Amino acid sequence: MDIAARKLRDFYDHQPGAAIVQEEFGFFTESWKRQGHIGDRTDLHALFGLDRRAVHGAANLGWCEAALCPAFEEGVLEDRGDYELVRDFAGRTLLCFKGRRSGFMPEYLDHPIKDEASLDAFAFRLDPDSPERYIGLEARCTDLLRHAEEGDWIQPVSYTQKRIPFKPMRHCFWSCLSVKYNCSYENKNYEVLEYDYN
Repeated sequence: MDIAARKLRDFYDHQPGAAIVQEEFGFFTESWKRQGHIGDRTDLHALFGLDRRAVHGAANLGWCEAALCPAFEEGVLEDRGDYELVRDFAGRTLLCFKGRRSGFMPEYLDHPIKDEASLDAFAFRLDPDSPERYIGLEARCTDLLRHAEEGDWIQPVSYTQKRIPFKPMRHCFWSCLSVKYNCSYENKNYEVLEYDYN
């Protein structure tokens, strides 16, 4: 196990004296490139003494959102000057800075899941038996197994909270308990792919 993987495990296992894992988050580098401080080939790990990222997302399980198959068609819905109304791959309507959809928190204006009927209409995108979901899966799993054998973490991610819109969340928990249940891992009707790489 290399030093980055060992350091990561020691840190999260709360080992006495474990060092803090140091990683760059990404978005500040855009400004530094514009200002001429770094280039596309700058080794940030060498420059700042950052640790190698020893965590890898699991194959086609999604991140903060579900791995929808098929995803929604993305597009600009409305131009609002410095801002634009967009539909993202998860079917949400977002208000973003024009031409830039990451690096900040957008305003979430609409969501495809609002009630039991809309969840039922959405559910086919979560079908674990969809053939398209398995395209390239063997190669991805082989790569993840290699990383796991080297000691890196393979990280599946929970995304239940992003299936339901933020503002109506409190209302949904009280008036739409069946929607909350259907968005949980307890309900196998909407089960998503889960693999054990360890």
